[in-house]
Amino acid sequence: MSNPNKILLNRLKLSINKTKNDLELVAKMLGIPEEDTEAKTCKSIIKYLKSIKKDNPYVQYLLKEIPSGKLQCATLVSALKDLIKPVRQLSNLPSTRISDELYEQLLKKYNNDTITLKEQNILDEALNIKYCYCAKNIYIRNIWNQTIMNNNNEVNPYAVCINSIYKNRDIPVPDNLVASCKSKYSKSY
Repeated sequence: MSNPNKILLNRLKLSINKTKNDLELVAKMLGIPEEDTEAKTCKSIIKYLKSIKKDNPYVQYLLKEIPSGKLQCATLVSALKDLIKPVRQLSNLPSTRISDELYEQLLKKYNNDTITLKEQNILDEALNIKYCYCAKNIYIRNIWNQTIMNNNNEVNPYAVCINSIYKNRDIPVPDNLVASCKSKYSKSY
């Protein structure tokens, strides 16, 4: 097989795996147990959505707009996955994202009081990115739970993320942290 054909085949394999992962993700988010085949999982997703459509205008709209047929499951999964994980979610985060290895090194230096000012600035920005990413994910999950799952048990994203990103590492929480996400990453918020 020539090199371009190998590349195309690898891209197809990645696309198929992504589709399978999306199906598993949506099933999990809907609380549907994993089935032994994709077809059964699709049927379970569609059956579940039909069972809740009476009480849920969003699901009614989805099922009305996406006709029955061979592509119904794939289209539903794609639409629901996009609600859970928006494509542009982190596209406007600054380019100062760092590797996990460097992040761990900086945390270790911070805890040992050997961190330089430049390293502290890098760590502060990395923590801010992690905080904003965490808060946005919980915010999106809250919307999902309210609109699709009809579950009004809202989780406070700010408290959860401040605790997991800053307090669990004994790092003081910066002033105006919540506003920093909106001002720095406004297009992705």
